[in-house]
Amino acid sequence: MSKKITKPCAAATPTSVPPFVQSAAVMIAPAPMKLSANVPASSASSRASAFSTTRLLPELPPALMTTSRSLPASQLLPAATPPTAMRAFTHDRWTFPLQPGNRFPQEKYRLVRERVEQLDAVELLEAAPIAWSDALLVHDAEWLRRIRYGLLTRREEAALGLPWSPELAERTLHATGSTVAAARAALADGAAAALGGGTHHARRSVGRGYCLVNDVAVATALLRADGYRERILVLDLDVHQGDGNADCFAADASVVVASIHGARNYPFERILGDLDVDVPDRTGDAAYLALVEGLLSECAARGPFGLVFLLAGADPWEGDRLGRLALTEAGLVERDRRAIAWVRQHDAALCVTLAGGYGEPIETTADIHARTIALAATPPELLPAAR
Repeated sequence: MSKKITKPCAAATPTSVPPFVQSAAVMIAPAPMKLSANVPASSASSRASAFSTTRLLPELPPALMTTSRSLPASQLLPAATPPTAMRAFTHDRWTFPLQPGNRFPQEKYRLVRERVEQLDAVELLEAAPIAWSDALLVHDAEWLRRIRYGLLTRREEAALGLPWSPELAERTLHATGSTVAAARAALADGAAAALGGGTHHARRSVGRGYCLVNDVAVATALLRADGYRERILVLDLDVHQGDGNADCFAADASVVVASIHGARNYPFERILGDLDVDVPDRTGDAAYLALVEGLLSECAARGPFGLVFLLAGADPWEGDRLGRLALTEAGLVERDRRAIAWVRQHDAALCVTLAGGYGEPIETTADIHARTIALAATPPELLPAAR
């Protein structure tokens, strides 16, 4: 059972927009946009007065945006009183001890949840944790025994980048449960999100890079156990190649694993998925977005899909400690807008996970993640179509 989180009362009026969403509005304001064909312009423009467009961040150059009809930035954001809120699942209450200097951004998950609490178009919940037997649908029994009971070697802990503790094992179950719940909610509602997840370095028999259990693979296995049979796309936009996803789905022709990532970044020993795009260091917005467009075209050729897992990592940002790319915040908003619009254009359900994000200040990374959730919660008729 999912537990609903009561959002704190705020002094703001019902039509106010959180600062991080105002920033997103400004960044995508110059975009020449296109309304969905079945929605009259008046039904969208009537919401324009509900949102601020205060200039807080640099704009993305219009040349990088989809060319069509121009709409106010406010129309790209969730309506103040949406008919149905998108469900998002959080697990940030479950924490674990970290040694001083560890680079895992545990605080990020609380900060993202606090920002998402401000979105009227999102219903925030806590999901039930998975059982160890659920993880066994994907992972080797010996690996699960080792992470459950703290039997990891020093080398395995070093590869994880995390010190083992009972709290870490418990958090892993809750984090994976968030993605499972979000996947089921996406199939029921059209879109949902996990405020975490995207543990794409967890292979069947070993975990690495902060990833113990592969949440997307476990969620897929449980959906199959539920009777879901449509094809699934794993669209991985994290800056690091999804070797764990490639490993877990290697023998599953019903799942397409697509990843766009830094060419010279972690992991240095890779398992290739179905579609892999290497991006040179310091690539900026324009070149990166062109590569995303190409990847989406390749994905379309492998479809159709009933469900898309979107691993919307914030780590391609130019301020990320582990990213090595040079995307601006505006470029990341446009990346997410294009990916989400593409999913909707192809009539697939959307399940968003956060994946990586290690930038400083950590508040900016949380802003980037929260804007992704805001875009995913935008009603389809207000989100411009992909090219």
